[in-house]
Amino acid sequence: MERGSDPTTALILSVSDRDAAGRLYNVLMEHSMRAYRAVLGSTRDGDIRLQLVAAQLIGLTFTRYVLRMGPLAELDPPELVTWLSATLRGILFD
Repeated sequence: MERGSDPTTALILSVSDRDAAGRLYNVLMEHSMRAYRAVLGSTRDGDIRLQLVAAQLIGLTFTRYVLRMGPLAELDPPELVTWLSATLRGILFD
């Protein structure tokens, strides 16, 4: 993935402009909420789970594609998918 080609990376890189970051975050969350609500339903618990998924993905994006440091940055994509899938399943379905 090219640095800055992903909306989450753009969000992280725009954080110095709080207004721009806030607008981008809201767009991403709105889009994500529609997709995840189809699975989770519209509940407070679903919204919390969605926020946890967003935090997980923003942290991963920052570590892997912005900092490009540490074990997450070094994982092969299939191994990353395995780890991330397990984590997201835990957040979404436990």
